[in-house]
Parts: sequence; C-alpha cells; structure tokens
Amino acid sequence: MHLTLNLNLQFSGDFKQAYEVREGDITRGAYSVLQPDGVVRTVRYTVDPKGGFKASVTNTGLGYHPRRVY
Repeated sequence: MHLTLNLNLQFSGDFKQAYEVREGDITRGAYSVLQPDGVVRTVRYTVDPKGGFKASVTNTGLGYHPRRVY
C-alpha cells in the first residue's frame, strides 16, 4: 500500500506533505507541516513488529516571531 498527500494553500500559507508505504509487516512514512513560526517540521517514522514505532523529527528553516503592532 502506498499513500501520498501534498497540500500547499498559498492564500492561507498552509503547507503539508505526507507519505506512507507498507511492505508486509513494516510501515515507513513521513509527514511535514509548516509551523506558524515559518519552520517546516518533518517527522519520519518506521513501524515493525520487532521494534515498534520509531520516529525522528527534524526542523528546517529559521523560526521567526511576528512583530507586535500596537
């Protein structure tokens, strides 16, 4: 089984990507989201009967905080 999703809504700034592949008892996948601070967070994971669920998380980009306007 293979699943892929890509979403990039420029008018709202929403960005998401995901994929998942299952081969027998092993599932591998990843998903990415654009956080409000501009950083893209990516989670890559593997699931198997022996090792269970294992994930690694990476962040790409420099975060920023919007300047407050009073």
